[in-house]
Amino acid sequence: MDISQYGRVIPTENPNICAAVSTETSRHHLTILSKDGETISVFPVQSELVFIPKDNNFIWVVGRLNGEWEFQIDPVINAGLYQYDFQGKLLATVEKSQTSGISQIVLLQNGELILLTNSNLMKISGTGEIVWSKPSTAHRIQIFNDGNIICTETAIREENSDEVSIYDENGVLIRS
Repeated sequence: MDISQYGRVIPTENPNICAAVSTETSRHHLTILSKDGETISVFPVQSELVFIPKDNNFIWVVGRLNGEWEFQIDPVINAGLYQYDFQGKLLATVEKSQTSGISQIVLLQNGELILLTNSNLMKISGTGEIVWSKPSTAHRIQIFNDGNIICTETAIREENSDEVSIYDENGVLIRS
């Protein structure tokens, strides 16, 4: 089965589905297929940034502050999260005002997300609730032990150096 005929293939370890985001029209559409190649659904999504947890029956889609649903030539500002089931039913939303400037996302095996935005490091539950949020000017995150250890790296321009901070799964600073 060549799922790429439906668009850009979305990487997933979910054993139940394959997915692709169309890139041929002015609006993004997500195609969900069973592992047997049967179409489960096709529905419009806010962007091409799609995350599919391994052990859950839902999909995360990152929204946009500007030009949602359409291709953009202008700089895109990622904001907002949308959770859908495999049939395209909206299950949960995380507001754009809370997640403006998403620069990095890490999907955990249980469907939770670790986000780095312009001003915060945050954890989003599998139901779309903000578990915790910490002010952060970090430019990069790395996750270890499926989210039990979270490292951030922040550039300190005045000193021409980086600062590394280590947090536990609850967002508690362990070391900086």
